[in-house]
Amino acid sequence: MNKPALKIIFVLLTGILCLSKAEAASQKIVLTAEDGYRITGTLSPGNTKVGVVLLHMYKSDRRSWQPLVEELAGHGITTLSIDMRGHGDSRVSPNGDDLSRRVSLKDPKLFNRMHLDAEAAVRHLIDQGIDQDKIGLVGASVGCSVAIHTVAERKVPVSTVVVMTPGKDYLGIPTMDHIVKWTGIPLLILTSREEQDRGAAVIHAGLKNTGATLRVFEEEDIHGTNMFGEVDGVEKMITDWLLDTLNRPETAPAGSLPPADLPLYRINLRVHLAGSSRMPQEFAPIFSEINEIWQSQAGICFEIHTVDHDTPLADGLDMWFSPNIGGYNGYYDGEHIRMTDAPTLAGAPHPARSSAARTAAHELGHALSLPHRQESDDNLMRSKTYGWQLNGREIKLARGAAVNMALADTAPHNCSPPQINLHPGI
Repeated sequence: MNKPALKIIFVLLTGILCLSKAEAASQKIVLTAEDGYRITGTLSPGNTKVGVVLLHMYKSDRRSWQPLVEELAGHGITTLSIDMRGHGDSRVSPNGDDLSRRVSLKDPKLFNRMHLDAEAAVRHLIDQGIDQDKIGLVGASVGCSVAIHTVAERKVPVSTVVVMTPGKDYLGIPTMDHIVKWTGIPLLILTSREEQDRGAAVIHAGLKNTGATLRVFEEEDIHGTNMFGEVDGVEKMITDWLLDTLNRPETAPAGSLPPADLPLYRINLRVHLAGSSRMPQEFAPIFSEINEIWQSQAGICFEIHTVDHDTPLADGLDMWFSPNIGGYNGYYDGEHIRMTDAPTLAGAPHPARSSAARTAAHELGHALSLPHRQESDDNLMRSKTYGWQLNGREIKLARGAAVNMALADTAPHNCSPPQINLHPGI
């Protein structure tokens, strides 16, 4: 074999050997979002139960995350970087259209559907064996908006978020509306001083009481993933944050009392009974059990009063009881709770007493940011059982949401007895 040929072989072998462990182990995958869009991603498996979804900038793609992927791989964290719809290898719609033009035109409808891409990625991590309580999102630029939107939608479990140069209204995604629905999970906000007023400062101001942390860098021209290689140690900073927030022990086991020094959060709850077939006095034990379930486990209770009209509260939660709500036991529509008078539930090893109380407590869980958790009949957030128990992660999330709804005076150790109008129309 001649020398030039040997040289070529040497160069090729050197290139292969120089691949990082993360690159060598990575897999190109294709996901299907809820609306049928096919999303391409790169899965880099780790050796722990921790997983992170990476959401890129406008007109960027999943390759921009490689510096962080390598840092996270060194700690055994699985990463899934995706090309969001219209970008990279995810440019083609289900009907065969190239979405590049819609991206260039900054079509807000396209960008407001990108949370479906992130949700598909989270579900894939869970399918790969990642602990659903140990999943984080990291977004850059518009990817920040997508990450926050994903949390606000509450369709998939997310336990921590990092955003790099977030904005208030990137590409038509209304982030300031979405932070109102923040679940109280940890949030790390990274930005430069020159860009902090684009959204980072106001997002932090709105969420600083729920665990948000702001880091402002002096470097310039470091928008989003341009921080990599420019801000010294930023990859390690993000990794340390993810390791800390995703490896925290649960605050309490299921069914246990919260720490005694935690404040009691009291939330106004108006219950509308004009359409109910039950007598008003029948609701007293139902309301008492709702508060038993929530106060004993999470330090949250509800200041309940009934009315015979449909005017909702200006500040608090509203619940309507009716004989039938289209075959459902109950549901939370993102704003109000609808309940049937007599829910039908399956048994549980440690059941609640009342199906109505348990179902109402379950829907209040959704109002407090909790998703379903189906693995045990004893879970409050399991569908259609008498289970009433919360785990530590759910307690943490619910309290994070409750702090934004609670009455200013949290001094009382209990909520007041329910105020039930026994004489409707008076």
